[in-house]
Amino acid sequence: MPPPSPTEALAMKDIYEQVKRGCGIDIDSLKLWASTFVTSKKGTIEWETKVFDNTVDGIEELIEWLKEKKTTHVAFESTGCYWQMLYSFLEGSFDIIVANPRQTKPLKGKKR
Repeated sequence: MPPPSPTEALAMKDIYEQVKRGCGIDIDSLKLWASTFVTSKKGTIEWETKVFDNTVDGIEELIEWLKEKKTTHVAFESTGCYWQMLYSFLEGSFDIIVANPRQTKPLKGKKR
């Protein structure tokens, strides 16, 4: 999952002001694409993206990475059944936002 374009980033400005260290995760049956962001005091945003296996070991690696990054919030769509195991592992360690895919507007631009 690439960082958002400048236009998308501007539209998401309020989120970056409220959440200083977050992560968005794209989930499928085999992989988890996680992009973390950190908002500095100056308002600049640094992104890092990693891919993990959608397995118990992969989710544990993801959680370790998120903790190293001091991530506070994690967001992902509730697609199929693949999000449920991830949710159960993250619950209690992060503020979780589960989005309904029918209510999220697809982002224009290059995907993965």
